[in-house]
Amino acid sequence: MRKRHSGFTLIEMMVVVALLAILMMVAAPSVRDLTLNARMTSTANDLMTDLSIARSEAVKRGARTAVCSSSTGTGCTTTPWEQGWIVFIDADADGNLAAAADIVKVVPGIQGMSAVSVGHGVNGAGASFVPFRPSGATNPTAADITFTLCDSRTIATVGASAAQLRGRQVSVTRTGRSIVTRFTCP
Repeated sequence: MRKRHSGFTLIEMMVVVALLAILMMVAAPSVRDLTLNARMTSTANDLMTDLSIARSEAVKRGARTAVCSSSTGTGCTTTPWEQGWIVFIDADADGNLAAAADIVKVVPGIQGMSAVSVGHGVNGAGASFVPFRPSGATNPTAADITFTLCDSRTIATVGASAAQLRGRQVSVTRTGRSIVTRFTCP
């Protein structure tokens, strides 16, 4: 009686490994895009939430609040928004943190993204800030404030079609309401 051996031959194993390698090369960019999209959406939603926290604290306390750029978490700094920000009570409406007890929330920097804003205020030290009045409005006579979030998928690095609507813009209207829209990063 002849004994039969079960298993794979070396050639069968090499074919399976080659097929797996081809499948991984096809799937890897999709997984990377999925991860970057999730990170972008999460960051935009976190920023919008922090702006909403500042607005609701202003209404709840009947006092001015602000969100300012901060790389230290202990005061407003002239650093870019991607290095972090703080939400704080701004009783004297100058865009500066007066005391550590006034801090409502500290947000550390965001990795792998840029965050640029237009329409924001600038305090005496040159730091960017978004003010909220006790009514929940920002500055009713100023333009809307817009944050633009971009990652490595810009037109300059990956081309127009690959960069299409990969970034996000968080806009704060004069009434203090925040909205997120998709944006193509240049």
